[in-house]
Amino acid sequence: MEEPMDYLPLPREFLEQVFHHLSVHQLKRARLVCRAWNETICGSKSLLDKFVFMVNHAGTCRKNCPDCAALANARERLLNLKLSFILLENWSLVKEHLQNLTLNCGYGFKVESLLNMLRNVSNLKSLTLSHVSMDDFKLQNVKLDFKMKHLKELSILNGRIPVKCLYVLKKVCVRLVILNIVDCFDWKCFSDHSDEQLFNLIFAVRDTLEHLGLTYRNIQGDLLENIASIDRLELKRLSLDKCDKLKEQHLISLSRLQPGIEHLQVRSLQFRDENILTEVCQNLANLTCFTLQTIQLTNTSWLSYSPRLTHLELNSNCTELDFDEVALPNLKILLLKWVTFPAGSLQKLFKKAPNLRQLTFSFCTFRNAPELLESLPQLNDQSTPTGADRSEAELPTPPSLPAQSKT
Repeated sequence: MEEPMDYLPLPREFLEQVFHHLSVHQLKRARLVCRAWNETICGSKSLLDKFVFMVNHAGTCRKNCPDCAALANARERLLNLKLSFILLENWSLVKEHLQNLTLNCGYGFKVESLLNMLRNVSNLKSLTLSHVSMDDFKLQNVKLDFKMKHLKELSILNGRIPVKCLYVLKKVCVRLVILNIVDCFDWKCFSDHSDEQLFNLIFAVRDTLEHLGLTYRNIQGDLLENIASIDRLELKRLSLDKCDKLKEQHLISLSRLQPGIEHLQVRSLQFRDENILTEVCQNLANLTCFTLQTIQLTNTSWLSYSPRLTHLELNSNCTELDFDEVALPNLKILLLKWVTFPAGSLQKLFKKAPNLRQLTFSFCTFRNAPELLESLPQLNDQSTPTGADRSEAELPTPPSLPAQSKT
């Protein structure tokens, strides 16, 4: 058996160029086979920025703990940090270069800890509070003596915080571009002024805010209209999920008041009249990405008013759809869930969307299964092949054979 040959190592500059074209997952796997992985990654700031430094154990990260020492060693190159069920005692370890912070610390989080953290990471660009449950507090005891002028993105996800925390964030986060709020309010601390606090936070950043995501059931449609009518607020992306009180008229008003929206995501909306989709698409002339989940969608003619669409996601709950009446010349990504395709509809779809590059079926039904295979040659230019997730195909029932007589 021949001995494996030792090849000369590739230049670090060459490896760096290769690594730049890999995803983070691929980079992790490359570590198993590349001897120069550490040297290449640590020697490139742009590659190192792809990684997140994660500290994951309960307690407080104090001066002499190993995690604290690792943070101190990496602080000059550290941009992305995720803390799970742990708090730093000394934020000065990371304050100079840290840009993206995700905090998941569970119960017992105090507003003083939040403010101490924010005060020491004033260069932060993105902050995510995930599953943070904050103790109630009194506003008169809170000292707000700083502002985070570099913070562009704030996400509060699946926690329990007092609604009055929005007042604190309004005073501190003054130049937000992206705001995401997902099921985070502690309804035990809920008051009649909660809508006012949310409105005031958005009003305070109206000159810079472009992306707004709201996901919680108690939001009122009238509040959304009031937000959309804020002077100088020009949203480019709006995401509304679990907003069960959102009515058709509210969606129409939103589209009229914010005609510059390019990305729209609406879930859990039930229509009495699909004509409202026509009006919404007419109002949003710049719409390029549309995600819609409903249970009564029966036609797609309204899509003809959004010729700029490049990304479309439809979840219509077992509805039969035909794309015969619509042209989607710029569509590149299409995701369909719980959709039934009548015979002949797939070939029509591919003709109406000639630039389609990625197509995903989830729990879809095809009336004519062979048509799916016959249509695949039209997708030769796709960069991502057609996908199917537990889709069903209705095959024609073969004629029964005549009974054979016994001899």
